[in-house]
Amino acid sequence: MSQYRLSFCEVIPVSDQITETIVDEDIEVNNVMIAEYHEWLAHHHDGNIGLLINKKNHYSYSFDAQLEIGVIDKIKAIAVIVPDAAREIAANAILNMGIRRNISHHVFYSRTKAIKWLEEELAKF
Repeated sequence: MSQYRLSFCEVIPVSDQITETIVDEDIEVNNVMIAEYHEWLAHHHDGNIGLLINKKNHYSYSFDAQLEIGVIDKIKAIAVIVPDAAREIAANAILNMGIRRNISHHVFYSRTKAIKWLEEELAKF
């Protein structure tokens, strides 16, 4: 499996439509980083996109970056993998605040279940 290094995270293509993202430990994701990430997604995906966000590390988002989550029209579903209840609450808060259009999203404790859900969501399009 190929991995790509951006300035603040690792991105791992899971399939033609799904990309896993692991943000570095102890950083604040800002608008510049979100723009870099969106550019990578646009360059590596031709069709609809499912994001698999792996929250194994501790990090935060600037307020402006939170508002940019999911602004690419090709993003159709976001699954977040969390290791504990505290990060589940944080992930849901960011997803509910940041997504301004109707993107399916869900938080999981299992990577396998998250990928299966993303595949099912993307099959709807």
